[in-house]
Amino acid sequence: MSLMKNSNQLSHLYIALESIYYLHRVGDHLSAKTLTEEIQDEIDKSPKHKALAQLITLIGKYEQNTFNNKDYDLLSNHLKKSIEESEIAFYLGWLHFLTGYYKKNSKELTQAAMLFIESSSLNELFEVYYWMNNFKVLPNDEKFSIFLRTYPIKSIYSKIMGNSYYQNELRALTQIQKDQEENWPIEEETFDCWLISGDTITPASYKSLDLEDTSFLDIYSGLINDRGEFAFLLISEINCLSFLIAAQLTGANLVNISDFLGRTAGETEEIINNIIRLGIKIKKENGLYFLNWEAKPLMIIPRSLKVKGLQEYLKKKTPAFSKNQLIDILQLSQHGADSLIKKWETGGIIKALKKSEADTMWILL
Repeated sequence: MSLMKNSNQLSHLYIALESIYYLHRVGDHLSAKTLTEEIQDEIDKSPKHKALAQLITLIGKYEQNTFNNKDYDLLSNHLKKSIEESEIAFYLGWLHFLTGYYKKNSKELTQAAMLFIESSSLNELFEVYYWMNNFKVLPNDEKFSIFLRTYPIKSIYSKIMGNSYYQNELRALTQIQKDQEENWPIEEETFDCWLISGDTITPASYKSLDLEDTSFLDIYSGLINDRGEFAFLLISEINCLSFLIAAQLTGANLVNISDFLGRTAGETEEIINNIIRLGIKIKKENGLYFLNWEAKPLMIIPRSLKVKGLQEYLKKKTPAFSKNQLIDILQLSQHGADSLIKKWETGGIIKALKKSEADTMWILL
């Protein structure tokens, strides 16, 4: 009975510490302080929990942007050993993150990232890479840059980096977030896609992109140009591929992808298999799907991550078109052109400009 009581007490402390942590993370530092004081006597009875509580207090100072040399000294000289002995990946991640953040140390930040991956702490992982980018110690690999700028995650740091997926749902909650938001102004109307070439990712305006004579993967319109040969995926397949591109760094499980697509797990598996049948290599490791690039194409990714439609590519070529022009520009069959025109007309994307027995001209709306 005594052992059970002790176990329940420790479980209660872990839950309480987790609550204090999240209060700090949303900027409610007063409530975090009050809750800490309420359980202080219990915390003091356990050296491990006392160290974790002190670490969480330092996390609160980080969120208030007041973490200083005295705090760093407490962390590195007094708390480090106890936190390491806890062997809890999440708290170890914060130990290395605060150390790396304060000293701008890439080795510590990399260690923090590994521990947050181990503890499946995606928001914290994202924050680590944000600061590595800020400190200019992010690895020169497009997977990191793509993750920061396109992965759909509810993090103010994602919005700061130019990701518009959750932009209307996000606001800075803590002082450090507010300070970063002010330092990284984003002009929302200046670009609508990301251009990814080699290890570089740059904001771009889709209508201004010159895609002539270039092999590319155009997620924006849903078009693949493979050395002059066009290929088309279903919108669901393109959107799935878009998510996998954003998640190259971390991989994505079936639940993540299904939620993004709004499909069942079974439907999502079939979509992934269809993409593989088209020759795009995807591997699965420990329940996570990863793109397995060999020759990485030029990629155009919409800021929204969701495909806009083939009409966007056509707009770059002409404001009005005939069926024959559509066939020529998009390399469609007669049947394919008829189906696309019917779909666009039904969806209000085009309207007939001039009809004749010989041909009909359509205008893009």
